[in-house]
Parts: sequence; structure tokens; C-alpha cells
Amino acid sequence: GFWPQQSQIIPLAQQMLNTNRYIALAAGAFVHPVSESFNKITYTQNESGNLKIVFMNKGLMIAQNVRIELTPLSNLVTVPVQVFTRPTVTSMARDSVIFNFTVSPSAPNSTLLAALLRIRLNDTNTVFEKNVYVPVNGSVLIADSAENGIGNWSIGLG
Repeated sequence: GFWPQQSQIIPLAQQMLNTNRYIALAAGAFVHPVSESFNKITYTQNESGNLKIVFMNKGLMIAQNVRIELTPLSNLVTVPVQVFTRPTVTSMARDSVIFNFTVSPSAPNSTLLAALLRIRLNDTNTVFEKNVYVPVNGSVLIADSAENGIGNWSIGLG
């Protein structure tokens, strides 16, 4: 018949959730990041850098009052301008913003400093949210002490 068995309804609904969510969002205004890129691979203490966010309105309607926010989640990174606003973003249009930041002089090496990237419509509806991480320089020390035996190694025969 047309209808699935009762035991298949919830698994089918779960499989289609993301597809149906995307279709519902795309029917309206759907601003989503296209890319996120730092101007460098890693940063040192007391160094400034920037993060470029390219975003696009994938929806069919004009997006109103678009806010792109970057909020530091650590006191070891500062972002002077944390919010950029666009009054409108037309359907299928791309735009970008650049967030400047500074790594604290007390940031430890080999650390990722978290910040929350958020896109909102009409100042209230959050349509995208994700943590981004500012990488702080570090070094990796590989101590291969084979001359002292292999007691510290995991070995398998096979």
C-alpha cells in the first residue's frame, strides 16, 4: 500500500529530517557560510590576524537584517568588532565580512582559542552557529629513544 508500516514511520522521518529542513529554509531566507578562512595558518602570542567569512543567501526570499557575529569564548583572544550587519541580502547573493582579532601575550603555545560564529536574521533568529578555533603556534617534540630499547613502544607481531 501507499503508507509504510507503523514500525517504519519514525526511521523514515529521521532519514528525511535534514532534507525537509533544508527545503523549508530554502523557501524563505537562508543565509549560510560558504567559507571561513584565516589569513595565516597559525598565530603567535600578541599577534593580530583576521578571519574572513563568505556567506550566501541560498533562500528564495530576501534576507532582512542579517547579523554575522564572532564572540570570543576565551579571554586569550580579543575581537574588537564582534558584529557586522547587512540590511538585506538578496536571493543567491554572496557577501563577506572580515573579523580582526589579537592573540593574548599569555596564550599558551599549541592551543586552539575558541570563538563562536553565529549568523542571525532579524536580530533574533539564529540560522547558523559553530565554534571556530584560532590556532596558536606550538612545537611537537618526537623523542625516539630506540637506543635505550623498545620498552616504551607498543609492538605487535604479525
